[in-house]
Amino acid sequence: MSVGAAEAWAAFARLGRPLYCAGPRAAALAGPGWFALLTREPSCELNQCCLLPPATVAAATALVGALGDDALPAILSVPAGAEPDVRAVVERAGFV
Repeated sequence: MSVGAAEAWAAFARLGRPLYCAGPRAAALAGPGWFALLTREPSCELNQCCLLPPATVAAATALVGALGDDALPAILSVPAGAEPDVRAVVERAGFV
């Protein structure tokens, strides 16, 4: 059985929750087209964020806004089919 990108990312968000969101400061955040699994520890590998295909500017803006201003190091996955201006949104937030 083949799994599509949407199903794979949904599984990652669901199965990653116990790993990334177990600590006292942890948070699992989500909105239309995005999710963030945050330990809130100072390591990008422990804070996973994802824009879901097709990745819209609205989803990128909401995700960046949900992360707030605490300069949390995180990995943010952006799918190849993202809207053209998505990259500018995440770069303005400090992601490279």
